[in-house]
Amino acid sequence: MAIGDFFKKAGEEVGKVVKKTGEYSKKAAEITSLTIKATAVKDEMKKIYREIGEKAFQTYKAGGSLSKRLFEEDFKRLLELEKELEEIESQIEALKKSDEK
Repeated sequence: MAIGDFFKKAGEEVGKVVKKTGEYSKKAAEITSLTIKATAVKDEMKKIYREIGEKAFQTYKAGGSLSKRLFEEDFKRLLELEKELEEIESQIEALKKSDEK
């Protein structure tokens, strides 16, 4: 093998490694971004759960009844957030599985 061929082949291999590293870094950044979004969604859900509890207690304390209507908007928002969280987690899993290939 001539020196020129050696350097050409080495350059091609280095190029492949650099490309693969860049792809991995991009996926890692996407996963990190999605994980941050998932955490924000979970935090919002926790806030709503806490608000539901406070609302229920204050209503009970005041002698009121706990009707579905009292919490309907909160429950709808929680369902939306659950769906959003599932979508984010699905995207994260897809990215992780694409790294396994």
